[in-house]
Amino acid sequence: MPARKKTGMDAISPEGLRLTLDEVEEIEDILDVPASQWENARQGKMMKAMIFVLRRRTDPNVTMEEVGKLYVTDLEAELAPFVNDATEVT
Repeated sequence: MPARKKTGMDAISPEGLRLTLDEVEEIEDILDVPASQWENARQGKMMKAMIFVLRRRTDPNVTMEEVGKLYVTDLEAELAPFVNDATEVT
């Protein structure tokens, strides 16, 4: 049986997203939680931190406030380019 593609909330995890080590460290700093304990982090703050860090790849001027105004229903579209190997990090 083929693996199910991670979407939406399923993709909000280190396993679902292609993150650089610098990005992991930045998310750890924002959350004040080590990556090994992300499953215990507040989910809203986790989603916001991951989207903020990933969006900075294409928009270095994005702010946490801008990311905070996204709707939960928009998460899948926001994360789609970064799920698994969909996007190469330059």
